[in-house]
Amino acid sequence: MSVRSRVIIFILLLLLAVMFISPTLQWYILIPEDSKKNALSSIPQIRRYAEIKAVEEQKKIQEFSKHSDESSPVRQLVVKMLRTVYKDISERDFKTAVEKYYRDETLYLKDFRNQTLQLGLDLQGGMYVAIKADFKAFEKEYGSEVPDWLQEEKVQQAMEILNSRIDQFGVTEPQIRRQGNRITVELPGAADPERIRKVIMGKGRLNFHLLDKEGVEAFETYKAEHPNDFLAPTGPAEPLKLNDPNILKPEQMLIGIYDKDEYGLDKRVGFTVIQREPVLRGEAIQNAYPDIDRQTGKPIVVFVLGEYVDEEGKKIDGAEEFYKVTDQHQGKALAVVLDDKIKSRSIANISEAISGGVVSIRGEFTKAEVNDLAKVLRTGPLPVVLNIENQSEVGPSLGEDMIREGLNAIMIGFLLILAFMILYYKGAGIIANMALFFNLFMLVSILSATGFTLTLTSIAGIILTVGMSVDANVIIFERIKEEYRLGKSRQAAIKTGFSKAFWTILDANVTTFIAAFILSLLSKGSVQGFAFTLAVGIFTSFISAIFISRLMFDFVTNVFKASRLSISWRRIS
Repeated sequence: MSVRSRVIIFILLLLLAVMFISPTLQWYILIPEDSKKNALSSIPQIRRYAEIKAVEEQKKIQEFSKHSDESSPVRQLVVKMLRTVYKDISERDFKTAVEKYYRDETLYLKDFRNQTLQLGLDLQGGMYVAIKADFKAFEKEYGSEVPDWLQEEKVQQAMEILNSRIDQFGVTEPQIRRQGNRITVELPGAADPERIRKVIMGKGRLNFHLLDKEGVEAFETYKAEHPNDFLAPTGPAEPLKLNDPNILKPEQMLIGIYDKDEYGLDKRVGFTVIQREPVLRGEAIQNAYPDIDRQTGKPIVVFVLGEYVDEEGKKIDGAEEFYKVTDQHQGKALAVVLDDKIKSRSIANISEAISGGVVSIRGEFTKAEVNDLAKVLRTGPLPVVLNIENQSEVGPSLGEDMIREGLNAIMIGFLLILAFMILYYKGAGIIANMALFFNLFMLVSILSATGFTLTLTSIAGIILTVGMSVDANVIIFERIKEEYRLGKSRQAAIKTGFSKAFWTILDANVTTFIAAFILSLLSKGSVQGFAFTLAVGIFTSFISAIFISRLMFDFVTNVFKASRLSISWRRIS
């Protein structure tokens, strides 16, 4: 490969690394702390923040209008600008527009943060969630005293499901511990509390119900007669009830239809009546994954039906059962009920029998919600009701002094390596140090692009990467010195040295990469973070040692017309 081609590849790699690391640099350097704090709040808190800011801005405009002369050029300019932006401006329009501005800005930063490199629980703290298992559902069968063996079994199953759900967020090194009937979850970084709550508390219960046409007509008639007083008071986890329980039959059930508001929160937009017993249970779902609707371009969830065992111990083929349901009830409406809710546009008329066992859920879903829903459906329903007792932010698990001392040790070690390479290998040492900086830059940019969570154990992986990168350069330089001692020219010694060192470095890196890759797949927590960092670091180290270092040597040879090698602190004979 010619030097020009390698220069072009180097520039492309550099631009790609800059693109990957740019969000992280913007988040930690350019974005104000107040804006970041607002972005890390829950959705209801963001809504409250936007409403308060809208009221404040409205008061400022009113005060300005009261205390300024109508003939003032400044006042006329402000009014003109406002009318240009908001057309027929009114106080209500202005307040709505300002709230939208702060809402959109904060929600954008909330999404933007997911593209950045995160800091772990030991470096910046994170979120602590205390969960308690509720066994009330089992008291009817076992009495007030639920057996210890059942509690043990259900809590252990719940822990496994939570592990699976949270682990699918990525390499975040979560800590999940059990304390009796309580489960504590520690998530590193400033996790989104609203999203965490949905994933942890999502029941994962999805069933297919037929709409009851007779029940819908009875409900609509009753609602028209009692437009403002048709619902009976219920708790947040209780099903909907009418004030007159005789309107609907026992086999019929009132349920809400939900859509997303401006903040992405579920908002009830209507009601319908379904048959209480599902025609197909969610246990038939064997797999679920996010996809895109080819017609509308909106996110959907696709799930695959398979065999499952019902409550009576009978094995049922979910795909075949779904085919029978859609074949027998053609012309009727089928609703997908997820955790006692029907999403807007997830009610469909059955026009023909559906075979194959692959079904999609279409509704007003966001991309993040589709991903989380697929995770919840894949892991299945929780075996016991979990209630969040406490959800709070926690500080770093290591003291600031310890973190500072650790970072100082890393910096001192890094500087000593740089100094050693320059003193021992002179000009070649400078090239090795430049390649090392590029290696670290590529490594951090890739970790940033994956939304990786950086902890002290993953920093240990980066340090090991630095050592392997230096080691590769040492092997190359020693090979080059051997060729140079034989009387070869600078260019010939460099070419031969890199060629002879290539396979040695490749063998060492491939074997270590395989071990790190397998470890990252099979392990969890801090070990997984270390292995993932090491695997990425080995890849970037190999590129920087073989490709970048060689490019720099050739650049000095061709551009500066260097004829002698500066590669040792002593004279090479």
